[in-house]
Amino acid sequence: MRGLFAGVVVLGMGLGIAAAQAQPAECRFPDDLALTGIDLPVSRRSVQAHRALTILAVGGASTAGTAAQGEEYSYPSRLAVHLRAALPGVAITVVNRAQPAGTARARAARLDSDLAELKPSLVIWAPGSTEAGASDSIDSFAASLEDGVDKVQAAGSDLLLIDLQYAPSLARVINLSLYNAAISDAASAYDVPLLHRSALMQRWNDDGVFDLDHTPRAQMLSTIRRLFDCLATGIAEGVTAAVSGPAP
Repeated sequence: MRGLFAGVVVLGMGLGIAAAQAQPAECRFPDDLALTGIDLPVSRRSVQAHRALTILAVGGASTAGTAAQGEEYSYPSRLAVHLRAALPGVAITVVNRAQPAGTARARAARLDSDLAELKPSLVIWAPGSTEAGASDSIDSFAASLEDGVDKVQAAGSDLLLIDLQYAPSLARVINLSLYNAAISDAASAYDVPLLHRSALMQRWNDDGVFDLDHTPRAQMLSTIRRLFDCLATGIAEGVTAAVSGPAP
């Protein structure tokens, strides 16, 4: 299963050739899955006191933008675009340090140098794709995740976690819930916000917004790019609200 999350097959192993209806333009986060009321105190102080926000994005292939065939279409790049539109006059820097085949252990090992170099106000981490694709030890994954969270918090940065991608074909061959539960447990234990991406993508699939298993091959690339942009839009809305007002 290693590599299942890298490239276009990450979002649908079937890639059905059957005709799919044109997908709706709207892909807002449902209210129950939106990043509403999240607390990003370090980011809020940086924006309000210094009119600057530096974000470090880490994760695997989906963070790198592998399936979208270009980092400019990745969610971190699109996030920068949306944040600059939402926060005029704020210097927005989003640095993408994704490792497409990297594990949480490897990511945690690199965090010290990245945090020291960039001094980000916010780290956005989407872990687990490599471990889930290889059915690696959940205990080892959870320990590496906690190590990384410890480093982010010790460096004085905010953290937003993102759980795994979802498509029905993916869920049939990988126990997504096992790894998502470890990510959720870490978010709860360390009191950091979590974007439930699996639940969000499942909702979009069920509502016909992104039917990734039945998107024709000719439309797959544009669909993936739009998916990443939709994710970035929702994240930007949550971050903008968190940095613009008083502490929740």
